Amino acid sequence: MNKNLIKDQNRQSLIINKKPPALILSLVVCFPNWNNWASTIGLDNNNFNQYLNADHPVEGRYRLMSDIELSRFIPWKPVGNTSNPFSVILLGNGHVISGLEVSTLSDNTPSGLFGSLQNSTIRQILFKQPKVTSYGNTSPAGALVGMLKRSRIEEVVNYAGTIKTTGFRSHAGGIAGSVSDSVIHDSVNTGTVFTTGSASTGGIAGLGDQISSLSNDLNTGKIVSRNLHSSPAGGIVGTLKSDSIANNNLNTGEVNVGFTEYSGGVVGKAEAAKALYNLNTGKIASDYSRAFCRLGGSSGGIVGHASRQSLVSKNLNTGSIFTRDWRTYGGGIAGDVVNTTVVQNVNAGTVTTHDFQSSAGGITGEAEGSGIRDNLNVGAIMTKDAGGHLGAITGAATLSTSVYNNVNTGSVEARDSHCYVSGVAGRVWKAGAIEHNLDTFTKYQWTSERGSGRNIGIIRLSKSTLKSNVTLLDSTLWNAGDASQLPMLKGINTPYRELARINGTKQTNNQFPSALNEFADPGGAANATSFDRTVWNSRDGSLPFLNIFPKPQTLLAGIDCTKGGFDCSEDKTPSAMQPYETHSPSLPANCPPPEGTPLFQAYDPANQQVYVVIQPESFSKEIILARYKGRELDKQFGLCGIVTYTTSTKHSGMLASYQSLTGQVVYETEGSQLGSSLNIVAMSKSGKATLFEFPLSDIQRYRARFSVIKNVFPENIQINDIAHHQDAMYLTGKINNSLFIGRYHQRKFFFSEKYSANFGQYDEQQGLNLKLSPDGERLYVTGKSDDDVPYPLFIRQYDSQQLTPVASFGNNGREAMTINDFDTINSQQDILIQKDQIYVAVFSPEREKLSIRRFATDNGQIDSAFIIDDKIDFSPLTPGSFVTVRLMITGDHLHAIIYNSDGQLSVFTYKDQVKVHRFDTTFKPATAESMRLVFLGNKAYLAVEVADIEEGSRQVRMQEVFLGLENLSPQEFPATLSSGVNTRFITGFFAGCTLLLGTVAFYELAKSWFKKELIQQDVETQ
Repeated sequence: MNKNLIKDQNRQSLIINKKPPALILSLVVCFPNWNNWASTIGLDNNNFNQYLNADHPVEGRYRLMSDIELSRFIPWKPVGNTSNPFSVILLGNGHVISGLEVSTLSDNTPSGLFGSLQNSTIRQILFKQPKVTSYGNTSPAGALVGMLKRSRIEEVVNYAGTIKTTGFRSHAGGIAGSVSDSVIHDSVNTGTVFTTGSASTGGIAGLGDQISSLSNDLNTGKIVSRNLHSSPAGGIVGTLKSDSIANNNLNTGEVNVGFTEYSGGVVGKAEAAKALYNLNTGKIASDYSRAFCRLGGSSGGIVGHASRQSLVSKNLNTGSIFTRDWRTYGGGIAGDVVNTTVVQNVNAGTVTTHDFQSSAGGITGEAEGSGIRDNLNVGAIMTKDAGGHLGAITGAATLSTSVYNNVNTGSVEARDSHCYVSGVAGRVWKAGAIEHNLDTFTKYQWTSERGSGRNIGIIRLSKSTLKSNVTLLDSTLWNAGDASQLPMLKGINTPYRELARINGTKQTNNQFPSALNEFADPGGAANATSFDRTVWNSRDGSLPFLNIFPKPQTLLAGIDCTKGGFDCSEDKTPSAMQPYETHSPSLPANCPPPEGTPLFQAYDPANQQVYVVIQPESFSKEIILARYKGRELDKQFGLCGIVTYTTSTKHSGMLASYQSLTGQVVYETEGSQLGSSLNIVAMSKSGKATLFEFPLSDIQRYRARFSVIKNVFPENIQINDIAHHQDAMYLTGKINNSLFIGRYHQRKFFFSEKYSANFGQYDEQQGLNLKLSPDGERLYVTGKSDDDVPYPLFIRQYDSQQLTPVASFGNNGREAMTINDFDTINSQQDILIQKDQIYVAVFSPEREKLSIRRFATDNGQIDSAFIIDDKIDFSPLTPGSFVTVRLMITGDHLHAIIYNSDGQLSVFTYKDQVKVHRFDTTFKPATAESMRLVFLGNKAYLAVEVADIEEGSRQVRMQEVFLGLENLSPQEFPATLSSGVNTRFITGFFAGCTLLLGTVAFYELAKSWFKKELIQQDVETQ
């Protein structure tokens, strides 16, 4: 690529940097290391091709200043290729790109606006009728990009375009052809995607590989594959593999493939992948046939074929499924599955197979070595030829497949008498447990057919009996409704709500099925949605659409915004839409909020301040630290409440790549040479702990350096919680499978002198939660034992100076927590110290059980008269999310606060061990999973990203959440109550965000000001 500086005299110049090595994150999403002081270049029709062209593209950070017309550049040459991928940050700002036509003939030539991209971020672009055609082999194509690696795409639309490939492994997608280690969120395709070669085809992406994420996307376009070998197609993605995920997507478009291939409403083919919380209303078919080639393919409402320990869960299908030719597989959720779990899905679509020996099922067409449980079928199942396998749940169950706890109310009909027909599994061969499946349609019929599942594992009952006999089902998974309703699975609440919203649109397949009217509501939050209301418009009776695109742009693109079409924005600017009440005050123009992704926040109880660590969008040599008092930036700190800390690029990126973060503010004490600081402990997957020190001295203004301290902690350490007193930080967790207590002070880590002798005593144990007494003399640690003991949870008391157990507490410093029936792996704990009493809460998300016990602080004796064991109906977690419990006391009320990373929060208030009040609310979730709420009085605080539409950036604002506590007095709050980080949860990934700072003149002044050297012992501050 040409790295020469290209100048636009009417706009800013661009500073070009060499590309850095890629940083590997938990989701392997990376971004280029632009010089942080380089300007964002505005692009319009006059200079777009100057900067972004195939012959001499200029890497940088760009923003569209107007709509772009590319018809004068037909055929467009894609920017970036396989031998020299391009890297860019491109902010579309809600503008339209028209006239894009690409036609490539050569092999290994990815096609689209961009050919090959890596380490890039692109968002908020609308393509009007793009035409991209690729004729070569291994030449993937998409409207935006052909091949995408380690990048993030958000709010991109392909409207009425045509994407076509003809070559071998030339994957095609409405947005991107081939996607690896990347994210495509909040995007739309309405165009046709068509392949004739052996390749994957999808509405958003053709191939999703290497822990990619396709989420919150919408496809209404037709997806067509016309090759009869290795050519899967899906409404969202053709092939999804290698721990990738498709969740919270909506497909309303038709998917049609050859009779030998895989087709799914969301995923065509899934290998070691997850499909969760998706909705399909589109018609799915594998019926194209030229001549006999081989045995038939598989079609499913969500997934065509799934294998290699894939998970298909909590999806809803209402689209029809149709297969043609012999030995094809049709399923309401999945066509066929091998070594896959299919759980808590609902099918309301019809499933029809047409020819000899085909298999059809309400949930799966055929299952091999798989688990199918807790699913509901209400759709009609039919086969039209002889030798078919027909089951209300699965057409065939073979090789250890288990089928249990499913429900069927749909009809099962074979048009030929020589078929295996069952209310559960039509054909059974070497299967596992097939039992306790409820069926309201079929009747007992004697059969001598070998391999028939006609009467296996079925509990037959009438609909009226099912309405009144819900004890046959797990009430934690099913909502019974009233006596006039059939039970409904709770887990499909989100796609169910989306189905109700799009009812009445112009697409006839989006109508709410009448069969579902007999059933109860899922019972979850009525405002649950797959589409973030800060990003999407989603009125009832319309299809969702991105609110970044105002009316002039939707008119220009020709989008149908009439009744029953898309829910487009009106003339008002999208920035005026604020569904989330974050209570973030506007700052003066000369004091803007920080920009980037909040990674971690810590509470300073002495000064009632919250520190937020922010990662800029591009991984520069900087980390931002913002300080808040309440919801406002504390302008006494740095510049407008912000200090920019510098170090090496390697170290600044490390914070976002670690598995978990936890930290505390450590105060300067008399005789200390280091001063106050924010200390963050970062844990890697390999058990390596690194300490990051951010100095907080009042003399530091605007810019500073943070320190990276290595080798201070032992190898193979797992730090689960920390606490502090004055200038000392205390830690607990485990080392080599043994519980430890440690103290970090003056850049040294201490164990008890007898610590090594204690390893045997603490084997198979670990500390989970840590609190200090107000005077700092005692440490209280909750932990668990992995041994087979009656009560594995315990509480310990330690002397904070000697780090040894206090013998008078319980049994040599340890007291068991007598709690039964809880999840030892995922349960969450909290400790609350109140004068002479200690309260310990344990919440098990899987069992939805909250237990609270009380202990004496002096001798550790459990108060046998104080027992709270409460069944908690709390919102179920989405995969990868976490839950946290916190205790508070106000007056004579005890409050248990439970919240999760999906943005759900509930407060349970007890008086005299009786629950007297419940308060529920929601908040905008943070991007980074190490972010935890900070509690102060009747409020909680969480820093979040908020899109600035005009600037095309992600600003950080402090969100204020009201807790609704009864009889609250702020003086009654424990001063040490803070964010309560639990480091046992893995951070999925952190999207980068860009930091725009000051002027170049200020940069030069700040750069010359700070030239200090920090202490070098075991410290890297490069």
